Amino acid sequence: MKESDKERSIANFFREEWAKLRPMTLKEKASYIWEYYKVHLLIIGLSLSLIISVGVSLYTEYKAGKIVFGIGIVNDSFAGDAIAEPLATGFAEYLGLAKGKERVYVNHGYSVNKGTSEEQAFLNILMFVDASTGDMDAAICQKDVLELYASDPEAWLDIRTFLDETTLEALSGRFCYAKDAEGNEFPCGLYLPDQSLNTDLSLTLKDPILVFLSAGQNRDYFDDLVYYLFDDELAE
Repeated sequence: MKESDKERSIANFFREEWAKLRPMTLKEKASYIWEYYKVHLLIIGLSLSLIISVGVSLYTEYKAGKIVFGIGIVNDSFAGDAIAEPLATGFAEYLGLAKGKERVYVNHGYSVNKGTSEEQAFLNILMFVDASTGDMDAAICQKDVLELYASDPEAWLDIRTFLDETTLEALSGRFCYAKDAEGNEFPCGLYLPDQSLNTDLSLTLKDPILVFLSAGQNRDYFDDLVYYLFDDELAE
């Protein structure tokens, strides 16, 4: 079909549809359009929603600054800005980030459990999806979260790959372990000190652990987060 023929066909289609709609009442028009074009309308609605979401995200990043490090708080239903804001602001200041240009992002909305629904399955991998985009590097969680991913030995990073021997020796009593593909244990995280997040920043998790995701993109700051959160112990 030639281009001009296509244009005539489209024009004829709209003329025919308008001829059908013209004698109808407003209610009848709405009912007709929904009956025959609801799929198209839903696609348009979803497309607009995606465009708006991306636009808001880009505008937020433009105003707040580029994310240079992401921290997730997992399964703490009481966590909110009371912990997210002080942690994000405090660590950003510790790193000396340029305000308005760079920032630390703390997401306190992660929910992970053994649920088998499709929705929960998506939530269980959301941290790692965010890690692949550079929005998630470290997580604060409990031991049961680590156990949930026991079948994936590459989920967590061995902290010996980025901490020096002096720091490892000083914090050896706080090691939390996972197993690699061969079944060998390795330190994947650190139990947080009581005087750190657990009290001062209103974290309600019992025995919270700081772990680092293998998929994390911003590894230059991994050791800095440890020095920031364990400052008192490392200073002794």
